[in-house]
Amino acid sequence: MGHMIQAVIAKPDVMTRIKRGLDAPIAVDLPQGFELLFMSEQVINDIHAVNPGTEVIEPFEYLDTGMSDYLTSICIDDSCVYLETDYFGGTGIQCAAFFSQGTLVESLHSSSSVLEPDLHAQGLLWNAPINTMFRRMGIIREPGLDEFDSMNMGEYRRIPG
Repeated sequence: MGHMIQAVIAKPDVMTRIKRGLDAPIAVDLPQGFELLFMSEQVINDIHAVNPGTEVIEPFEYLDTGMSDYLTSICIDDSCVYLETDYFGGTGIQCAAFFSQGTLVESLHSSSSVLEPDLHAQGLLWNAPINTMFRRMGIIREPGLDEFDSMNMGEYRRIPG
C-alpha cells in the first residue's frame, strides 16, 4: 500500500497554537498524548497567507521557508515534527524535520533503500527519518514496533478530503 502525507505531529497545547487561525484544519488524536495535523493544501495556503514561503527546503517537497518560520515561531518553548511521505510498496521517500526551542533543529530524509519491506520486517528502520525525529520528541516505541507504527501512522496513508 502507498503512503503519501504531509503532516505535523505535536502535543495538544502546541497543536492548538499551530491550528489557530487556520481554516478547517483536520487533526486526529495519536497515542502517547500526541496529535497529527494534516497539512492539506488549504492549511498550507493559510500558513502562507501569514508567512509567505519563498523557497522549498531541500529535500522536502512542501516544507518551505514560510512554513518553517511559522512552525519555528510556534515552537518557542515546545517541539513538533513535520513529516512528508511518498512511497508505495516500500519504494519512495520520507522526510522529517524537528522543530524545538524556536529553531529547526534537524531534518533528515531517506530514499527507497531504507523503506524496503525486508528492512521493516527485520526491525532495521531504527534510523529512518520519521522514527529518529519521533524519538527526539519523546515518542516511545511499543514492544515489537518502531516509533512510526507505535503512533499508528500506517492508518493515515492519505490526506483526507
